[in-house]
Amino acid sequence: MRVREFGNTGRKVSEVGLGCWQLGGLCWGDVGEDKAFDILQAALDNGETLEGLGLVTTRHAPMTRDAFLPDLPQAALDAVFATAPGDHAVVTQDGVHILRTDEIVAVAPDAPEARAMRRELSAQLERAISDDLYAAFAAAMQAQAGISLKNAAIQAVHAQLR
Repeated sequence: MRVREFGNTGRKVSEVGLGCWQLGGLCWGDVGEDKAFDILQAALDNGETLEGLGLVTTRHAPMTRDAFLPDLPQAALDAVFATAPGDHAVVTQDGVHILRTDEIVAVAPDAPEARAMRRELSAQLERAISDDLYAAFAAAMQAQAGISLKNAAIQAVHAQLR
């Protein structure tokens, strides 16, 4: 794609522009969200950049999946973590956000966050196994002895013991 400098800004833009204001559907008929995204994706796939399309871009420091960015809805973070490096995602919650993943950095297995997550997952797994064993035992007792257990009362006793 051929580019040139845009005035005195120092920014490089493509020589052929893609006017996108009609994609909003107000003056030129309803283009439709899917068609608008297809047009933008085709431009990006053919070497155009978000900046070259005249869109305001913001770069964020590397972040984890549980990050919070006050200017973005949670759906934007979910979408960006579902894309491969170099791919784009579009989220239309709280405005329109076109997102690009630059790179995915693996967490070091010995990092404090990774150790804490392993501990939490292990504790969750222990609780889930315990709950499943209790449910199987209770069902077997009820079937064998013909008794019924009041689960709410048992849970209240468990809560007292914790």
